[in-house]
Amino acid sequence: MGQVSYFLGIEFTWHNHPDGNVSVNLTQQSFTENLLDILGYSSSTTSTFTTPYQAGLSIDSIPTILMTSIEHDKLRLQYQ
Repeated sequence: MGQVSYFLGIEFTWHNHPDGNVSVNLTQQSFTENLLDILGYSSSTTSTFTTPYQAGLSIDSIPTILMTSIEHDKLRLQYQ
């Protein structure tokens, strides 16, 4: 079937190196652009936001110490 180029919203770009190694780059840019088109947004009506992720920070669970349920839900939604 050959090398995959697009699967489940992920675009694959394959690189064959002179030493015989192969590397692959994965991106969801085309998926995102398609989704924006479907929703009727253009690049002029969208903006980018940084994620709240910080390197080395475990996000497997959200600490609830001294946090109201409303604050917990807002933080959970931010991470989603």
